[in-house]
Amino acid sequence: MNVKTKKTALIMALLIALASCGGGGGGGGGTSAPTPNIPGPSTPNFPNFPSLPPESKYDSNGNIKWNDTKRKYDKNNVNNKTAATTQTGAGVKVGVLDVGFNTTTGGLQADINNKFGARLVKTNPHGTQTANEDHGIIVSEIIGGNTPNGIAKGVTIIAADASKKNSKGEFQPDPTVGMYNDLYNRGVKIFNQSFGIDSEVTNYKWDSTTVEHQIGKDILDFYKKGVREGALFIWAAGNESFHDNPSLEAGLPYHVKELEKGWINVVGLAKTSQFDPANTEWSEMKRLSGAGVAKNWSVTAVSGINFSSNGGQYGGNGSSFSAPMVTGTAALLKEKYPWMDGSLIRQTILSTATDIGKKGVDEDFGWGLLNIDKALRGPALFDRRLALGNNVVADVTAGIYTFSNDISGDAGLIKNGLGELVLSGKNTFTGGTKVNAGKLKIGNRYVSSLAITKLGTVETTENALLENGVSNEGVFVNSGSNTVIEGNYTASSLSKYVSNLGASTYVKGKVELNGSTLEIAPVKNGEEQYVTARGVQESILVSDNAINGKFSNIETAPLLNANTKNSEKRVDVTLSRKNVEEYVTSLETTDEMRRVAAQNIETS
Repeated sequence: MNVKTKKTALIMALLIALASCGGGGGGGGGTSAPTPNIPGPSTPNFPNFPSLPPESKYDSNGNIKWNDTKRKYDKNNVNNKTAATTQTGAGVKVGVLDVGFNTTTGGLQADINNKFGARLVKTNPHGTQTANEDHGIIVSEIIGGNTPNGIAKGVTIIAADASKKNSKGEFQPDPTVGMYNDLYNRGVKIFNQSFGIDSEVTNYKWDSTTVEHQIGKDILDFYKKGVREGALFIWAAGNESFHDNPSLEAGLPYHVKELEKGWINVVGLAKTSQFDPANTEWSEMKRLSGAGVAKNWSVTAVSGINFSSNGGQYGGNGSSFSAPMVTGTAALLKEKYPWMDGSLIRQTILSTATDIGKKGVDEDFGWGLLNIDKALRGPALFDRRLALGNNVVADVTAGIYTFSNDISGDAGLIKNGLGELVLSGKNTFTGGTKVNAGKLKIGNRYVSSLAITKLGTVETTENALLENGVSNEGVFVNSGSNTVIEGNYTASSLSKYVSNLGASTYVKGKVELNGSTLEIAPVKNGEEQYVTARGVQESILVSDNAINGKFSNIETAPLLNANTKNSEKRVDVTLSRKNVEEYVTSLETTDEMRRVAAQNIETS
């Protein structure tokens, strides 16, 4: 971290041009008659096409390229956290392992109280007591302090003081597995680590005496356990602009692949001059330690901030300050989507980052610049590079949750859990969708194929366009008009097709009903409809092809009659009110008063 005083890191590029030339020699002659020179087959000369220069991360003005047309950079809101953000991180616990929490200085103790109140809980002292160290306090302020720097102002921070004096007499974080276990046992699943070994991850080879020795086998085992159980570890990449790769810790999945699904490396952007270190002008931003081999689990954040400490006002920057910006964002996501595990939080933060530098995921900035507003609308990619497999898994607990970003990518979606997940954007991801439980609600373009299992429900709303097929073993609900299925609709005999009034489904492919159940809901535009005895007729299913099979069972409200009429390429339904008197009389619990009232309704 660069705080209070700055070291200037200048990046110099050395270009070396290599040129080569060659020559030939001749041979001697004899006294024999000359041999005729017969030309051999010639080798055609192909033109040399100039190779394209490598893409630069800088634009023509020397600034880091900005590749997004929808977001404009705001130096006063570098993380794009908008006023519409209602989440504060309330109910979420974040663990911070750092220095300075166990301070003996009254001014710093007052800072902790003023910036967090009861929301910062210190664990039993583990590290060395310090007097003037404030690194951990500032890092925590960025995560969730009640100052302008705070990202998640309602989060609870569980702080472990890991202070240890090194050979230079400086205090550095040196966490133990006991500290990690203490945080974990208190319910922490999101960990901020704004520290790391100075050397790049690529300087180490994986073997039991190198990486394990540097990290500690017990801590490495804890990381593996935490990631398996849904934890997320967020790391500062480092502050050396001449490093192409992050520190060993931030880049650890390079050696231990199984950690990647619960790991984020955060690249810092900063003004590298010692003057005005809190400057956030885009033209002043330079990359600190790069994403390098960690690019697939990296995001970037502008690090410069102004802050108060022990009665003074300071400016600072460094990847130590970038990491907690991402950690605060993770806390906001955990509040909004409490069922998300560390892997899906990671995928959401990375997939919604703003593309900067070279287009796409690159060795400088990873997935791009942190974008809090977009992240809080859910993932923007279902991508196998992020899912680390073929599918994104959403274990949605009870409640209704919405992903409103347009979602693209080459992965699929597996929907588990009893809750409802609404995908309201244009969804062009190409992997398949499988709904194992609960409800998936679709209200726009949907490219993925749909497989609904016995406990699953899919609901389409107004103008839903399903560009692939639907295989239904559970429940398919059309609650809006103009739903289009461009593939086939195939129902099992135990499945159910539910249609609201006026909610017709047009199937361009084949329809297989297989004796499934039809349910007609007397609802239109979300409101219960009054149905007369004369009834109303609707076309609920229309196909370009002959419809195979019929509905074997028809369900509707108790006071209504529903009848279907099948033609070759359509299914029509007539919904009418039953005779109220006859209906009431048929009930086992009826009495004379109810019967007379029903008679009056029917004859009125």
